[in-house]
Amino acid sequence: PSTPPSTPPSTPPSMPPCLPPSLPPVAPPSTPPSTPPSMLPFLPPSLLPVAPPSTPPSSPPSTPPSTPPSLPPSTPPSLPPSTPPMLPSKSPSMSPSVMSSSKASGDVHLEHASGTRFDVRGLNFGIFNMHQAAGISLNARFTMANYSFAPKDMRRAAIVEVDGSFITMVYALAQVHNQLIYITYGSEHPHKAVVRQEITYESTPEIRTSDVRVGEEVEIADVSVGMLKEKPVKLLISNIHWQYEITPGTYMTTNHQRHTKLDLVIVPLTNPMEAAVAPHGILGQGYDGYMAEGRRDQYVPDDHGRFVTSAQGEGAIEGNIYDYVVRGGTHSPDFRFSRFNMSKAVSRNVKGLRGMYVLKDVSFSTSAKSDEISEALLK
Repeated sequence: PSTPPSTPPSTPPSMPPCLPPSLPPVAPPSTPPSTPPSMLPFLPPSLLPVAPPSTPPSSPPSTPPSTPPSLPPSTPPSLPPSTPPMLPSKSPSMSPSVMSSSKASGDVHLEHASGTRFDVRGLNFGIFNMHQAAGISLNARFTMANYSFAPKDMRRAAIVEVDGSFITMVYALAQVHNQLIYITYGSEHPHKAVVRQEITYESTPEIRTSDVRVGEEVEIADVSVGMLKEKPVKLLISNIHWQYEITPGTYMTTNHQRHTKLDLVIVPLTNPMEAAVAPHGILGQGYDGYMAEGRRDQYVPDDHGRFVTSAQGEGAIEGNIYDYVVRGGTHSPDFRFSRFNMSKAVSRNVKGLRGMYVLKDVSFSTSAKSDEISEALLK
């Protein structure tokens, strides 16, 4: 209290109560309790009362000073403030859901940015849109193959042949002002990408073509295409908002021939949920704050040790797989959910998605684009 009472309290001044207001101290009994105060199990160490002196003062001061030095302030220092400025608002178990890149690999296993997974068989030599936003698009060609698992894969003991599919070509398209940039990269030539630049001046197009090989880079305005010196190599295609990473790999057919396939990673460089045009495509639609697990192949062999993949992204994608077939050519941005030429578009319609739930407090782990890809090219 700001004004001490005329009669000093029964508790010596050196024993200020250290309990918060919600737990007022109980008047001490005339007979000391059998359990000493140091055994109070419900108080944290910072709130334990200070042990009284063995011999209390013989006589308290007849007139305590206006502000006794032995009295604690109105709010004891050991008590935390009502709103601790240094404590996080949420415990670690309630941290926001972090979304980052989306992926496609193998035969063909996909993962949305939220971490949900699904498989897509596709169509033989079918070209599907994997990601599309305003001014940038990525298509992929699926190729059917009969292959066997790697020797270290435990499924090899039961499955002698898989009738599945792989991504074998990618076709990217980017737009900058009056230019269209076409990038072609495939398993036939994994150490070279072809960049075709189409510039329109007064309705007359000018075509420029260049190859990008390992350790090289082409920059056109804010679009860059570079191939990193890695094992295996990695092709990077990016603008200011998105980056595509394409990495070649191999698989073995049942007739013991090694073929090349491509794995994809799509990385946001800015927050997709703040964009006026929400991305779409088989992988692109997953940047909307929703999680939906899709159908996945279970790899259970038949009596002859053979398995045929059949999942087509059911439950994880808007519509069906045929809605993502590209119309009008390999690099065309034209499919049912096209976003390439739009200035405003909402995210996918989540009705009909299976096993869906909403992510709370979504944040994106955006990867900063390298200031100069050439730095990585020279490694």
